[in-house]
Amino acid sequence: MDTDELETPDWLFDQLRSIFNFSFDAAASAMNHKCTIWSGDSLDKNWKEITLGGVVWLNPPYSNPGPFLSKAVGESHRGVTTVALIKGDPSTRWWRVFVEGVATIVWIPNRIRFHLNGEPTKYPASFPSVLAIYWGVKWKP
Repeated sequence: MDTDELETPDWLFDQLRSIFNFSFDAAASAMNHKCTIWSGDSLDKNWKEITLGGVVWLNPPYSNPGPFLSKAVGESHRGVTTVALIKGDPSTRWWRVFVEGVATIVWIPNRIRFHLNGEPTKYPASFPSVLAIYWGVKWKP
């Protein structure tokens, strides 16, 4: 099921939160946000001000992740670290421009069973998933 409404499963988010301690969910709805501070469309917001030095969680719309990933790149230059859960699709333009050579890429070994309306989907995703980490100055390894 390919839909922009797919939610990050709690098990995955909780594992990542234990490492990164996310402070802001940059692409969420009132029904599926994972952080206390969240926004459905954060493209016109200052992530550095919102996070107060924290890390951004980003599960952008899979139909058009480019604008959100572009924003993550720009915010990383301002010192904001963003961890994005994206479709592993190196054949796309957005991947070549905003992921390849720009982010640290961590392939998730199994296809994720996302959630929809709080419940696991019947089948796992039809695509592999990747964490794209955009390091801010504070976090850069």
